[in-house]
Amino acid sequence: MCIRARTLRAAATDGPGLAARQVAGSATGGRLTVSRDEAVRWSLETPLNLRAASGQAGEARAQNLSIQSNGLSMGGRNTAFEATGPVTAAFDRIGFGDLMLKQARGELSLDVVQDGAIRIAAEGGLRSAGGAWPLFGPVGPDEIAELTEMKAALGDFALNAPAIRFATGSAGTSVTLARPVTLTPANGGILTVAQAGTGAYQAEPGRLGGGALTLTATRGRGLPEMAVAVPEWRLTDSGFEALLDGRAQLDFDLARGIDARTRGLLAMAGGRLTYATSDCVDLTVERLELDENDVHRVAGKLCPEAGPLLSSKDGIWRVAGGFQGVSADAPFLGMRFAEASG
Repeated sequence: MCIRARTLRAAATDGPGLAARQVAGSATGGRLTVSRDEAVRWSLETPLNLRAASGQAGEARAQNLSIQSNGLSMGGRNTAFEATGPVTAAFDRIGFGDLMLKQARGELSLDVVQDGAIRIAAEGGLRSAGGAWPLFGPVGPDEIAELTEMKAALGDFALNAPAIRFATGSAGTSVTLARPVTLTPANGGILTVAQAGTGAYQAEPGRLGGGALTLTATRGRGLPEMAVAVPEWRLTDSGFEALLDGRAQLDFDLARGIDARTRGLLAMAGGRLTYATSDCVDLTVERLELDENDVHRVAGKLCPEAGPLLSSKDGIWRVAGGFQGVSADAPFLGMRFAEASG
């Protein structure tokens, strides 16, 4: 049986881990085959256009999404069915947690199975012209210039995920990165995200999940030079927690040429960002810019006291700790310090 044109519209569709609103689909020029023995069997190969005002699958959510395929293969037995084939997917917006991508487009291989429970798998490449991840919150009045640039880097970047696999269904949700993802901020530098351990993200049904990553960055106005392992991270009800182990080189306010090596827990909860470590941070600074009172070649350890070493909320940053084993040159005093603390 040949299909000239068929259109489907629905105000809403809902299923376990899947929901969509204002759905419209059309199939033109396909071939439908139906048979019946002990069950009704059918198969359909057709071009397909599918649009939805909004959709959600697992932790991913999208607005104004469009899916097109020139050759989708579908088949079923009674109420069970499967649809497979290459698709082009476009989104005005697609988000995962606080990460939001705008003008996203993907060339994907799609596999959808309904057999009492629904399972969706999409594999391929995804690009976004504009991404934002407000990790450090909005720009605040009179804040440090380098912090403003960090926020700008995470507030406007292009994303390229050349080989990503997303799966969701009754077994949970997972994201796999077969190749590293690159984020290119508008103000320079490149952040590269690669999968580590068992996967970039895994979650059991109805629960928040996490995974393991490695992060590397080249210097930009908002990005430091950085190499960080994230052996474990997870989403929480009010944010996330991530174990960090790495090194960063940057300038920040009065300190020029900071080189820091640290291991600790970065957490976001209720809009408050904290970094806590049980060990001291190994720290060197090329220069503290204090006009004619500059201090050079600072080296030592920054150690936590009671509570997080760093905290930030509503644009206000606080570092609470003590210095140990500090050495530095103070030319304006004609002195060199060694093994200082405070």
